[in-house]
Amino acid sequence: MSAPSNAGNSVSQIARRAHSRNPCVTQPDRGLDGMAEAFVKTTKRDYVYVGDLPDAKTVLDLLPAWFDDYNEHKGIKMLSPRQFRRLHTN
Repeated sequence: MSAPSNAGNSVSQIARRAHSRNPCVTQPDRGLDGMAEAFVKTTKRDYVYVGDLPDAKTVLDLLPAWFDDYNEHKGIKMLSPRQFRRLHTN
């Protein structure tokens, strides 16, 4: 079964129109990137490298406590994603 002859033309026309438009590109926020990098670096240094982590389940089980400890230490008292979902699903 073959495609109608105008199908290729319409797809290529759509592609040309989409390509000719100016894309909306957001600039990265270097401040947020730096915060994320600091969080990952601190988490690895303070929790991952010093812990006994035999498998992924152990890491997942420890994450909530790591978030709590990190937030208390930094004084930001933010919720982990799991805590946020629990709080806002009810």
